[in-house]
Amino acid sequence: MCVVYLVTLSTNILVIKLGYSGRSIADKQGFTSLTFFLYLLLYGLKTGIAEEIFFSGFVANQLVKHLGFSKGNVVQAVIFALPHFVIRGSASIVDIFVRIINAFLLGYTFGYVMYKKSNGSIIPVMISHIIINMISSLILSMIL
Repeated sequence: MCVVYLVTLSTNILVIKLGYSGRSIADKQGFTSLTFFLYLLLYGLKTGIAEEIFFSGFVANQLVKHLGFSKGNVVQAVIFALPHFVIRGSASIVDIFVRIINAFLLGYTFGYVMYKKSNGSIIPVMISHIIINMISSLILSMIL
């Protein structure tokens, strides 16, 4: 999972550095270290818990039950990827494409970990999702 995350983070940074991104980060002016950490923590918790309950706990379970692991995991990764390209502001087609591919790779990896490494438990992927969102937001806030 670490390799997939590093690849996706690296491509996000590359897209931003090459100027293909319409991203902006929350205005950090006025944030203390504590409030910025709380912002990262709440963002990580909110998205990591909610997305994994819905995508892994509900969508993936139904798809894998009806289609089997191989097909079900691919379909759930596509469904997981689709909402990840919706952004505020403008973004280039390159940025949107990279976001969708990155979310697909993470979604597929989360499904693999859940079904093949953690006996169907969403807890490991939920914790991973929280940590990934927090670290990514921190790193992206430093470069934007």
